[in-house]
Amino acid sequence: GRPSFRPSGAPSKKMTHTSGGAAVANLAPTSLIRPLAKAASILGITAGGMDCLGLGRLSIIINEYAGAWQHTPFLSLLSFPMKLKDVQENWNKFGENDPLWGILAWPGKEDGGWDLESFFATGEREIAEVLAYVQGLGVALRRGVALDFGCGVGRLSQALAAHFEQVHGVDISPAMIAKAQELNRFGEHCQYHLNDRDDLHLFADNHFDTIYSNITLQHMPPRFAAAYIREFLRVLKPGGILLFQIPSHPRQWWRRILQPLKPTALWQHYQRLRYGEAPVMAMYGIPKSRVLRLLAQQHVRLLDVAADESADVHWSSFRYCVTK
Repeated sequence: GRPSFRPSGAPSKKMTHTSGGAAVANLAPTSLIRPLAKAASILGITAGGMDCLGLGRLSIIINEYAGAWQHTPFLSLLSFPMKLKDVQENWNKFGENDPLWGILAWPGKEDGGWDLESFFATGEREIAEVLAYVQGLGVALRRGVALDFGCGVGRLSQALAAHFEQVHGVDISPAMIAKAQELNRFGEHCQYHLNDRDDLHLFADNHFDTIYSNITLQHMPPRFAAAYIREFLRVLKPGGILLFQIPSHPRQWWRRILQPLKPTALWQHYQRLRYGEAPVMAMYGIPKSRVLRLLAQQHVRLLDVAADESADVHWSSFRYCVTK
């Protein structure tokens, strides 16, 4: 059978975040669906966008309400999509205020509760489990150049540096990158890069032997996560290994209903009203079926898909292992 894999560095977490998700229409009465569909139409959330999140019949109902509502000037302002800059500003606050807890939000570790030794030890255990997992799939893992996407302060990239000839860590937060460089124990052998774009333009095609990303794609709107997955495949060498985690959908149907609102300016306004200027660990996902379609379109070989427990407890999450 396939090897099971659950990183020791990623337990179920109680995090400060807003939860939600894409709705399963047949679980909700029509009296609830129609007002929600109308609200979605008002906010400019398209039927196609809802359907890709698994909303089924709700996407059809949205079409019935599309039209003049979507062109209401004031409400259209509220439907502006979240920008990557918004994601960067949010995570830079974590990097400035409590970077270790921002990366591993374990209960009792907030407000500087992590010590560096135990924090980096979680990364060492996780990478050891990752390498054993890949080996259990019966594929060759080249130990050349590795990428840690969403590196934070280097929890995983420092661990990877003990196993690979060269490691690159990438993060969107200037504060996280500055801290990673400060804590780097491997010099030029492990390099950190600030990346504030929705691509990996820093790297040429076919550059990495191994790419690893855990509990990172779940904290950005799906359109950015999908773009990065495509970029992973661009910069992965033929025969290289890509291993990434991303949630599929919230477990409760009512959280799924809220999910399409979250990558919008309206949801940002709500977060500011509720949390003020504090950073928020908002959760996002891409349905498993859509991830599989994306990978198939890139003509890569899927080695394994495994249920994963790294995400928030309210989410169903998966880990994908791919080669090309």
